[in-house]
Amino acid sequence: MKQRRWYLVMAGLLAVMAYQGLYGKRGWFALQAREQAYQDDVRALNRLIDKRNALQSNVSALQEDSLDLDVLEQQVKKNLGLYRDNERIIRTQEQAQERLQEPIAP
Repeated sequence: MKQRRWYLVMAGLLAVMAYQGLYGKRGWFALQAREQAYQDDVRALNRLIDKRNALQSNVSALQEDSLDLDVLEQQVKKNLGLYRDNERIIRTQEQAQERLQEPIAP
């Protein structure tokens, strides 16, 4: 009887430990969720780094000592809306949506 009780206690402890090892705050499933969140953060960081690099290249192209006229013309067209009479504007759906969401200047 005493030995049987001992086995039941050990089986119960083993079950609790197995449950905590899988579903607990520091269990296997929680670890998987943290790893997924980390990977998502790494991807977001890489996107931001790429965006920063693209912006940095635009800034360096607009510096006075190395002015790129094509980039300057592109920025004037984009920000000021100045186009030649013979130019046609082709926008993607994303660009059209962005244009609709911009506030109208007085």
